[in-house]
Order: sequence, then structure tokens, then C-alpha cells
Amino acid sequence: MSGAALCRVTRGPLKASNVQRVDLPTDRLLGDEKHCATLRLELEVEVVSDYLHIGRGTEPVVTGRALELLKRARSIDEMMNIIESIASALGGVRQVKRMYALRGKPAIPGSSLKGAVRSRIELGSYGGGGVVPAEMLYGNEQPLVQLPPVGQHGWRHARIWCESVFEPRSYEPYSVLDDLMGVMPHGGEAIASRIYFSDLLPAGPAETRILLLDHGEMVEAVPRGARFRGEILATHVSLEELGLLFYGLGLDKRLLCNRESLLLLGASKYRDRILVRECRVESGRMECRDAGERPVRLGIVRVSIGSVSYAPWSRCRFGEGEELARKALEAAKTAYPGLRICFDEVERRLKLSGGGTP
Repeated sequence: MSGAALCRVTRGPLKASNVQRVDLPTDRLLGDEKHCATLRLELEVEVVSDYLHIGRGTEPVVTGRALELLKRARSIDEMMNIIESIASALGGVRQVKRMYALRGKPAIPGSSLKGAVRSRIELGSYGGGGVVPAEMLYGNEQPLVQLPPVGQHGWRHARIWCESVFEPRSYEPYSVLDDLMGVMPHGGEAIASRIYFSDLLPAGPAETRILLLDHGEMVEAVPRGARFRGEILATHVSLEELGLLFYGLGLDKRLLCNRESLLLLGASKYRDRILVRECRVESGRMECRDAGERPVRLGIVRVSIGSVSYAPWSRCRFGEGEELARKALEAAKTAYPGLRICFDEVERRLKLSGGGTP
């Protein structure tokens, strides 16, 4: 599918929308009468695609057993022969993109989740010449005026988020999203975030797989069903700002629209890959099996929230759990009409690859 049918907008330019802004950033230490809640949210993220990969760098493909052999090697030539034998078993690949890890266990960095949340708020918004709660940080680029051809860099991104990437946005510091999640603007004063994401640690067995993918790329990834838990700290926030946060987490889909709260996260989230070989490392040995060059999906997760606890100094309490999330989303829906409630970027991503389940 080319993806053109997914878009209500296929050419521009569009009428510019105005970004909702604040005259002065909220006081980070004291808040005010509106920005009066400080709370901690427990969060769980479950991998629902075939795999999830969030990288921490590239390393040579060397198992524990190979390390022992390398230590015993008596010459450079012997060491190279060992490395070549490993590379040969893996189709000539010598480097693997490692999964982000903490204390030796795979994890989801809070910065990656925060980036995904901010992106959904920015890209999920669409003013149509009205108002939106967030700017679009184009850098030196301008909004699109037509869809890029299939195969050109960014063609999937443009079709998934097609309305917002066509939309010019009139912006002056600071947007309501800047005020909530911080910004370092060009030529202006930086302001800190009032939302803090912890790293998410495994909630169960922490197993990874080594995947040999198309284009000779090898990555370490966690498989479907892996669950991670962490927390979000929100300081001096209003009810509608909490709604922005829950929207960024995709919770509007489930709580207001009776869909799954799925989010795009990590590498290869926009396209299917071809799995050539899957390997496991057990007892220092790498065991591999051919995967039949089957299509696999990466980068789709399900988000849910757990308990909510307010700080003792919090001046107001809006509720707990899903009651809080639903009420906050309704408040954000009213306060920020540019939010596209029920917009489903994951559904569009799947349609680009022929549909089906994640």
C-alpha cells in the first residue's frame, strides 16, 4: 500500500495554525493555584510486536565461550580465526547493535519514552488553521507540501502523520508543551521539564535475542510479551497538563475510544523487517536457527498505568488510576482542541505494511 489513501491531506501548503502559548513559564519550585499537583505514576510497558530494540551502541559479536577461546589464543592469527568463525556462522556479520541495559538487564530508557510521548503530542495535534498545543521542531526544514515518493527517506513517517507534517505552525516561546516538558530553544532561554521519566526495568524474565535482519543488520532485542515497569514524576501540573501526558502515552485510545493503548517506540517502528536468523546466548554459547526470512515487526508497545501517589506538599489531588486518567484526558480535550483524540498512528503504521495484528 502506497499510503496515499491514509491521508486526508496530500498536498499543501495549508493555512497556518497558532500554537497555544504561555506568557511566563510555570514556577518550577512553587507552581501556582492552577498548577498545583505533584504526583508519581507507576507505569508498565509491554512489547506487543514481535520484538523491541532500543540501542545502546554497537559491539563485536563475541560470546562468552569465544572470549575464553580468545584468551587462550597464542597469536593474532589464531584470534582472528576465532572471530572469523563466529562471523561465518552469522552470515559474515561482525557487529551487533546492543539493547539498552541496566545492571546487565535489558531496559527501556526514560528518555526514549519521553521522546515518544512528546512526539505523539506534537504529531498527534492538528489545528487546521486553528490552535494546537505544541510546536513542530522542523529545524531548517519546512512543512511538507506534497507526500514524498515511496522509498524516499521519511516516506512512511509522512504518511503516518500526514496532516501534522503538512501544517505550518506559528510559534513564539513558550508553548504549553514547552512549559510542561521543557525546551532548549534557539536564541531563547531554556526551561526545565516538569515531567520526569525513570528508566523502565524488566517486570519478569529478562531474555534477549540476537536477530540477523535484512541488509545484514544484527540487533539485540527483547521478544513479544516482555514487560517493563517504571514511574513518571509530575511536578506542579494542572489537570489538563496531566491529560496531555496521558494523551502522549496513547491512553486516550483505550479510555475514550475503546481501542488498545498502543505506542510506537524504538528502532524500526515504522516498517516491517525480514528475519534471517534468530540466536540465543545460553551458558556462554550462541545457539542460532534459521528463521526462513519471514517478516517481523518491531517497536509497538502497550502502555498502562498503575498506582498514583501524591506528594505530601501537593496542594490538590485530582483522583487516582484510570479515573484520574479519564478525567484528565477529558480536560485536555476541552483545553486543547487541536489534540486529535482517538487518532491511531499504530493503525496507520500497520496499514502501510498490509494490516494485521502488531
